[in-house]
Amino acid sequence: MTDFLQHYINTICIERAPPGSNYLKGETPGHFYTWQFYLRRAVFQPPILKEITKRFFDMIGEDTLQQVQLAGVESSATAMLMAFQQEAFDRYIFLNVFSIRKTRKAHGLQNWIEGTVNEKPVLLVDDILSEARLSRSTLLHAEKILDLHRITLHPECFVLVHKAYYTAAPTVKLEKTALKVNSLFNLNDFDLSHDEFFNKKEKQSP
Repeated sequence: MTDFLQHYINTICIERAPPGSNYLKGETPGHFYTWQFYLRRAVFQPPILKEITKRFFDMIGEDTLQQVQLAGVESSATAMLMAFQQEAFDRYIFLNVFSIRKTRKAHGLQNWIEGTVNEKPVLLVDDILSEARLSRSTLLHAEKILDLHRITLHPECFVLVHKAYYTAAPTVKLEKTALKVNSLFNLNDFDLSHDEFFNKKEKQSP
């Protein structure tokens, strides 16, 4: 593994539990993760975020970025949005970004959106994406809020890691649309078992 960003995520941003360990508690009672990503360890580190930003621009391209605005659900996406906007500014590209709140503000404007919105379609940004509905919840929430505000979605999204064992032109299905997934990495790129979690009750059965 010679790619330093890939190596950083593999060694710093993935917690791996010893076999049968229950210290990575799952969201389903009785389930425990065998490994789990913690990608804020990457996006909150300036030199790592700078490299993510460079690869984002290489993947999406300046021509596309001149035609869209970016958005993501707080909070890990926020760091990437700001870094991408600053890089665009340095390249003399006006790139509007805004964040989507997880919960609606309870006072004042009671807003769902932080920042300003323009007429361009929105390319969604997130740190991680899985096929499971619970793990798609961030993008599903973003789609719902954008639809509520009658804001158009761009047909592609960007994620740092796609939690899938394939590479061929993947898409993610949301409630009203499907987006092409642009990701820097997928599960094939890391040292992981194919079992993401184990069921403690099943393991203890005779």
